[in-house]
Amino acid sequence: MGVWLYPKIKTEVKEHIEIGYRFPNASVSCGPYQRVIGGGGSCHQTSGFIWVTASKPFENGWRIECDGGQMNEWGTAKVWAICGY
Repeated sequence: MGVWLYPKIKTEVKEHIEIGYRFPNASVSCGPYQRVIGGGGSCHQTSGFIWVTASKPFENGWRIECDGGQMNEWGTAKVWAICGY
């Protein structure tokens, strides 16, 4: 059975926003002495016809991918990573 050497984990939330045409996506990374322990994201388009196609760990961070369908509009992808240290 393992033993926790450090009983408390500190966290920091990193955020990033990217603008893209029809398929916006964004990623954000944790710092060099941090490890990603969770994350998420959201997609936005003026018409509202956009959805999340992927929200997943990416290297030592998080990535969100969006699909705006056939509306052919600009949209935003907002991603956040919960980094532990």
